[in-house]
Amino acid sequence: MNLCLISLLSIGAIATSGSPNLVPDPKFKSQWSQFDIVRPCQVKLSDGKAHLSGGTVFLHSRLFDAPPAVQLMVEATVQGQGTAAVEILWWDRSGLPANPHRSSSKKRSTDRSSKISFLIRSPQTAVKAQVRLVVQEGEVTFSNPKLGVIEGQLLLHLDGAAPGPKPKQQWVDRTNINHPLSVGKNVNYIASERCYRFSGKGSTITGAAKDAARFQFPTDISQGAGRGTPFTIVVLAKLAPGRSSTLLGKTDSKTGRGWFVMLSVDEFQRDYITTFQQHDGRSNRTILRFPDPNKKLGVRDQKYHLYVIHISGTGRSLGCQVFLDGKKTPVGVSPWSFGTLTKSIQNNGPLRIGAQAACFRGDLRLLEIWRGSRLKHGMTPANYSAYRYAQIKK
Repeated sequence: MNLCLISLLSIGAIATSGSPNLVPDPKFKSQWSQFDIVRPCQVKLSDGKAHLSGGTVFLHSRLFDAPPAVQLMVEATVQGQGTAAVEILWWDRSGLPANPHRSSSKKRSTDRSSKISFLIRSPQTAVKAQVRLVVQEGEVTFSNPKLGVIEGQLLLHLDGAAPGPKPKQQWVDRTNINHPLSVGKNVNYIASERCYRFSGKGSTITGAAKDAARFQFPTDISQGAGRGTPFTIVVLAKLAPGRSSTLLGKTDSKTGRGWFVMLSVDEFQRDYITTFQQHDGRSNRTILRFPDPNKKLGVRDQKYHLYVIHISGTGRSLGCQVFLDGKKTPVGVSPWSFGTLTKSIQNNGPLRIGAQAACFRGDLRLLEIWRGSRLKHGMTPANYSAYRYAQIKK
């Protein structure tokens, strides 16, 4: 099994309709090259289709620019008798094979038209890619090859300007996907500020148990390389004076298993973001700090700041980024050396804003959670940071 494949069943609803097709010349007009592996072989391009026959024959597209470390959908229609495969070959900046070099899926084609369709994640080092169509022991016609970045799915949208009819008890999800979140003690809705104020220890807003699985976000560590779920958290918040800690997460209170994000101010008045993905609360975990320990975020001015926090799904630092106040350049990241994640982070806990113990202290006006490598209209986290910040400033 190719380790870059991602199970369709683990992703749920997939959409690429708004994403451009990255395959150059999908109508097979001229930009394809034939390679005969086991002869006799024949390739004929006509009427927007590619007819391949032989022992084994390859048909390569030209090279094209590849987005690194993102989820993509690969599709092609096939018809005929033979074994058909669609492969994506990845190349790094030096023109050498990236790691992994190939993502592929094959099937036994029949005279009835059918689809080859599968999900992949491009390698972190990928710069260029090309499509390879393969036929073995038969004759197969290919049409409509597509390669598109998976559109982001908005899983949660909480807006302090529209909290719902009972803001003191519930915060309503504007996507209408989730049940209203329950407002706990030490959290107050401030209508004049259009925000929820987290005052101290035990300040929590908790999601419904029925919605918990939606925010599971497994990593490559448990699912296999390339199969972890990337996600992005968008937060508009203002820190209160003093210390601050856990902002958001989904963990099991007994085992500590899960993920969470801290918007921290420590005893030395250093402000930073820390992300945790952990199997336990001890050594089996990955901790990332943004920025590195020698720098500060600079957000202790008691003003609202926009944070776009992207977690790649790898369970490692690779591809994880934080963008602040609309900037397209991420703040630095420093992996902490306190353990290594080697097991699953999946758990039965609910989504929780704040924490039962040390928690975020300040005002929260906006929270979004997106699943996928992209966000609205296929935007990268960097582009969405700039887009959302411009909206807020209007």
